[in-house]
Amino acid sequence: IIINHMAVPLGICGFNRDEVRPVWEESMKRLAKFKNVFVKVGGFGMRWLGFGFEERQKPPTSDELVAAWGPYILFVIETFGVDRCMMESNSPMDKPTCSYTVLFNALKKITRCYSKEDRWNMFKLNAK
Repeated sequence: IIINHMAVPLGICGFNRDEVRPVWEESMKRLAKFKNVFVKVGGFGMRWLGFGFEERQKPPTSDELVAAWGPYILFVIETFGVDRCMMESNSPMDKPTCSYTVLFNALKKITRCYSKEDRWNMFKLNAK
């Protein structure tokens, strides 16, 4: 079973990210107990998450994405483990927020705390 886009914790249409996050985290913890559940880590450029980057005149830098998305991504990796997470792009749906290059630079920066082997697994091998 693969969870797409980290289960998209909504942040628009009356949903407040600060209120949704604890519920999302608890749901992700429950799902992580099942060893046959894996997570595609990405898709955070979609407007449904409510970060608002797509509304700006100037696109965000990878460092801005790290600040906004990093806590969510690190939570998922820590909860599921590096062997059950795979980095993803949700192109072209992420494109209103950032370019493919900026997106993957952000993902690489967020995962700097992991070993080279763990990163290789998350960015390539786990998807096989």
